Amino acid sequence: MELTNVELDSILDKAGLELAQPYDEKGKYLKGQYLFTRCKTCGTQAHYRLKYILDKNDIGEKVCRACYWTDWYADCRVLRDEAIQSLLSQGYSYNDLVKQGVMDEGTALRLSQARDLAEENGFDLIDLISGKQSGDDLLLVKCRACGKQTVERPGDVVYGCTCKGKGPSIS
Repeated sequence: MELTNVELDSILDKAGLELAQPYDEKGKYLKGQYLFTRCKTCGTQAHYRLKYILDKNDIGEKVCRACYWTDWYADCRVLRDEAIQSLLSQGYSYNDLVKQGVMDEGTALRLSQARDLAEENGFDLIDLISGKQSGDDLLLVKCRACGKQTVERPGDVVYGCTCKGKGPSIS
């Protein structure tokens, strides 16, 4: 796909991103190509495929996974809180809800835990993005095999990079 710098900037701007790598001198970008970007909202730098950016732009979804998952956590908290209030109004106690797994007593990942989790699954931890509430932390990780940098929820890090450790080029 041939794009001028202005056209690429327009696509990225719609996604709330800016290019954090040099432009292609010939203006040729493959849809499956990873672009290293910076989020204009939170400043997180991560790789996204051009096709992914275009697809998310088409449906109006945030491309930056740090922003997306932070909002997702907030939406889930609202739903969870409504469900908990409903159960409490039906006579359940807080202890009942904890025992049944409805409420989590877990705490946010500490930096050392996040680093260990990333390293065990083929990543280097670049940053731990603290969530608004306990348990909402996100990991900014870089794949040791291919160099792709992504934002992941702690539960998703265990699946490793999409390159599956084979290390294809991110360009």
